[in-house]
Amino acid sequence: MGESMKTFWLGGVATLAIMASLAGQANAADLPAAAPAYKTPAVVPSPAFNWSGFYVGANVGYGWGNDDGAQITDFPPTVATFAIGQTPTALRFRQKGVIGGAEAGYNWQSASLVYGVEADISATDIKGSGTFFFPGSILGAPETTTASSSLDWLATIRGRLGFTPVDRLLIFGTAGVAFGQVKNGLSIVANNPAIPFFDVAAGSRESTRVGWVAGLGTQYAVTNDIFAKVEWLYYDLGTSTASVNEVLNGVPLPSGFSSSVKTNGNIVRFGLDYRFGGPVVAKY
Repeated sequence: MGESMKTFWLGGVATLAIMASLAGQANAADLPAAAPAYKTPAVVPSPAFNWSGFYVGANVGYGWGNDDGAQITDFPPTVATFAIGQTPTALRFRQKGVIGGAEAGYNWQSASLVYGVEADISATDIKGSGTFFFPGSILGAPETTTASSSLDWLATIRGRLGFTPVDRLLIFGTAGVAFGQVKNGLSIVANNPAIPFFDVAAGSRESTRVGWVAGLGTQYAVTNDIFAKVEWLYYDLGTSTASVNEVLNGVPLPSGFSSSVKTNGNIVRFGLDYRFGGPVVAKY
């Protein structure tokens, strides 16, 4: 009797354990599935601004040269008129004035390096003149000497090389070939009505000069296709000479004077460029 009761109780306990396990599994199956954990999508940074592409624009600025002015010589060489102080050997003056024009170019960009080519042409009012008056003496008649020089237009073809220290800002250097229309003038008038004596040597010479140009600048992309810039350029078109013959009392003479002027100087200008068909820049 005792063994039977013990077997009965053990079987009951086992049966209850099996039923409890089955009930737990059933309740777990009835529960809804756990929602997946939410992950914030990764933010893809917008690409850095790219300067590549073709652009056109306009610029305006101011130019000034050195104060060397004109060096004056005579032909055939003599010393008389210079020795007595009637004619100066040099007239000092500075060429200066406004400049403005148009430009076009193309940029390529590789990482932070930007390189390209640019051409421009500008009308200029860069000019200067100097005058010397000799009041007259027993050695020479009163005389007025005037020398002038002007740069009528300036064009350049330049390479550009720069880098972008921060997005949308470009710092660059530039150098190339310069072309310009230079006009030099010289007028020497000696007049002594008492003799009578009237000697004049006057005229001008225009020439297209070729030289070089170099400078520095910075540019900022106001929008994806509009760029504002400021740049400094130094140009050098060499020395040009204007020679004029004397006319004494209406009679042309084989002698005369020459005026030599260096055409070089600095330009600071501001520009605004528009780019066509540049790279697409993503926006967020």
